[in-house]
Amino acid sequence: MRSISFIAGLLATICFAWCATAAAQTCELIYKWEQGETVATRLTIEQDRTIGPLPSPAEESKKKTKDRKPKRRGGDHREAEDMGQPCLMPIDYGSKSQKLVCDFDVKTAEVDADGAALLEMTFRRVEAAADLAEGERFTFDSAKPDKSAKGWSKRCQTLADLIGKTMTMRIGRDGRMIEAKGVDQLVEALASLQEQDALGAALLEKMNGADSGGGGGIDEMFSMGPRFLPGKPVKRGEQWTTGVEHTLPIVGKVRTVWDSTLASLKRVRTGQIATIKSEASIRVNQPASGMPGMDGLPPGVDLQFMPGTGTAETVFDVDAGRAVSAEMSLDMSVAVRWTQPGVETVDGVMQTVTCRMKNEVMEGTRP
Repeated sequence: MRSISFIAGLLATICFAWCATAAAQTCELIYKWEQGETVATRLTIEQDRTIGPLPSPAEESKKKTKDRKPKRRGGDHREAEDMGQPCLMPIDYGSKSQKLVCDFDVKTAEVDADGAALLEMTFRRVEAAADLAEGERFTFDSAKPDKSAKGWSKRCQTLADLIGKTMTMRIGRDGRMIEAKGVDQLVEALASLQEQDALGAALLEKMNGADSGGGGGIDEMFSMGPRFLPGKPVKRGEQWTTGVEHTLPIVGKVRTVWDSTLASLKRVRTGQIATIKSEASIRVNQPASGMPGMDGLPPGVDLQFMPGTGTAETVFDVDAGRAVSAEMSLDMSVAVRWTQPGVETVDGVMQTVTCRMKNEVMEGTRP
């Protein structure tokens, strides 16, 4: 019995020592690019857009004591339309969804002395689905163009034109986006799935104009994307913060702060797999009315962006130096009001957008 107790105690001591060592173990989460390597990836973007009425000042005060049921259908809505107010947002209350799935062949074209890689992402297949007006559901599959939709529309053509096109991105070892080109075609494909969003159309037009004018456009904005890797060795449970700030025409200065944690570090047959979990806070510092940045909005239109939130999860193969999958979800709301001289507020809507993105290496193509 004593020998069994001794062995059990020895095993417990060894186990405790191993756990203590494992808990303190650090790992370096960096990309290890191989020039000439090609893998297949899939990017899925889903968006839910909900339109609802704005609460009146009286209803705002009542909201502190009880919930308010949505109203504002019918009379008020028709009066606003009859007065010729700009329909900056659709007044078709409710939710609509869009989904875009892009399969890419991703080639590592170059790796510089600092370990940063130039990636060429070529569209191989595109699938899409979207809710349109009057309950119509649009679908598209580049592999089955004859069955994608009733007739061949401009929307179909925009999606079909992606096939064979290439986006290029230069990414550092720490996951920082150094440069991006050709992202505008992906953004325009997403925009083609939406209807009656004049605010989005005005923003896209402004950003495209900035691109052609030499900077400040879609590609530049994309190069300021989030970075989830810590940029230093970390241990399990350790937290770090990364932030990004950029200015959008019409919208203003957008500041996003990501708080990330190395949630788990597991040993698998091929090496170590790290899981990073992240949460974001999003703040918009809007320019004052008449200040630079507000150009592009119709007269009398006022925007109010609410604080946004985000979550993300990155699964990273430590030994291969590769993100196996990365998922991100963002939630933002904006109140849009339009006014007339002498009238405080004519009408308005609240638009809430939830955007979910997943980028993953497809099975059978991992290095």
